[in-house]
Amino acid sequence: MNLIVACEGDRWRSVVIGPPLGASFPLDDGGQVRVSFTTEPGPNEQWQVRRRAKTRDVLYLVPVPSELVRTMIGRSDASPEAALHAQVTSKGKPVTLEFPLAGLRDAIRKDLWEPCTLGNQIPESEWR
Repeated sequence: MNLIVACEGDRWRSVVIGPPLGASFPLDDGGQVRVSFTTEPGPNEQWQVRRRAKTRDVLYLVPVPSELVRTMIGRSDASPEAALHAQVTSKGKPVTLEFPLAGLRDAIRKDLWEPCTLGNQIPESEWR
């Protein structure tokens, strides 16, 4: 599972959770995500749902990307062990994904600020 951050100019355009191309990890199409920065599940949030045209894989898009990216950067700066935990549903069962945030600010400066390149991926999730 990937966490993808995209920008346009100086604006965060999207934060997406979805399977890598060609991978088989079915997300349910309800768009319910529980995000936290601890091991406890966060509040239930409704994320936007999109489907890839060819594979029909479900992708979850955060409704307010700039807010989440700012929080992720702040957590990354505060602790090298910081991680984003996202609980999603696959085949009707909750699955918690863990995305380490170490080095996020440097990755953004290198890959996104100048020039802003779309589709930068934060390290793949670690399954729990």
